[in-house]
Amino acid sequence: MCVSAFFPKPPDPTPLPPAAKPDPVIDPVKPKTTPLIDSDKVAKVDYGKTSKAKVKKQPKVTADSLKINAGANTAPQAQTGGLNVT
Repeated sequence: MCVSAFFPKPPDPTPLPPAAKPDPVIDPVKPKTTPLIDSDKVAKVDYGKTSKAKVKKQPKVTADSLKINAGANTAPQAQTGGLNVT
């Protein structure tokens, strides 16, 4: 039995026309250019004007300065033994 008699093949669709490329738009007038760095707005930087003796030194932070002294200011009832956390 022939199945193609009941289900005929549809005809090929017509091909699409080729895509047309749009013409490039060229602006004949160039924009006005401005300099990126204005000589009036340049920051003035002076290196080495202050002596190191005038600069206030920060205290050094070491591992010993970060330790927490847990036994210094404890309540008297905390010294009875056992694990008392105040």
